[in-house]
Formats: sequence, C-alpha cells, structure tokens
Amino acid sequence: GIQVSVRSPALRPAPPRPMSDKVAAMASRVARLAASLITAGRATGIQVSVRCHGAAVMDLSAGTLGAADDRAVRLGSVFPLLDVSKVILATAVHQAVARGQLRYDDAISQHWPEFAPPPKAPPA
Repeated sequence: GIQVSVRSPALRPAPPRPMSDKVAAMASRVARLAASLITAGRATGIQVSVRCHGAAVMDLSAGTLGAADDRAVRLGSVFPLLDVSKVILATAVHQAVARGQLRYDDAISQHWPEFAPPPKAPPA
C-alpha cells in the first residue's frame, strides 16, 4: 500500500536542497494528500513539482500511469492529459478562497515564505 511519508519509496519526493521546517511540513501534507487520493481511488497517478526562484523545492510522484498501464509514476513520466492541471489548480484555489483560507490578492510568499523575493542588497 501507500505509506504516508515524505521519504516513503511509494511517494518519491526528491528535494534537491535542505527544506525549511515550513516547506517540509507542506511537503508532508502534499504527500499525505497524494496517498489519500490514490488509496481512495480518486487518482491513479500523481506528480507534483514545486519550484521557487527557479530551484526545485519539492518533487513527488505516486501511483501508476493508468488503469491500462500499471507502471509506477516517475518524476519524468508523461501523462496524456493535455492542459487539465490548470483547471484542477484553479478549482482548488477557488475552494480555498471560499473557505477563507486564501484571498485572491494574497502573495504566494504570504503562505509559502520561500517564494518571497530575495532581499535587495543595501545601496553602496
């Protein structure tokens, strides 16, 4: 079965740099959500990739490629979904706004500080 762990071999997040506690907690939440979606049969395979200032913060893959293809999802796996992920993300954002968890004008860094712009150097 699927194990709920950021380091689980069933869910393969591969952050290339040390994670802050907040990023590690968010990665763990994403891994648990992926596991629950697959276990409940609401998703067959999942890939999540998060980048901050061009650097990988989190890469995760779980499940299989599909009902007719039982190969494990890898970070380089390709799904023939066209452009569906934008609709899914938009729906999730709208639901979070409706629950009062986000506002449309919130900066991403308000919820995920690693996305804050780098500090400016003091004038010389």
